[in-house]
Amino acid sequence: MLGAVTRHSRNVTSELWKRYLTLILDGLRHDRDRPTPLPHPALDEDEFDQTMP
Repeated sequence: MLGAVTRHSRNVTSELWKRYLTLILDGLRHDRDRPTPLPHPALDEDEFDQTMP
């Protein structure tokens, strides 16, 4: 999944993979007080359209 995110978003933003890695690791974490802050904002509508093949 991270490879696909990186391939499709690298021309729009090269750091988006960090957001998804954080989400994956938080989902695998056994115990946490609160979600980890995401290191990259979500794509806006235009960025999203640019990443779709």
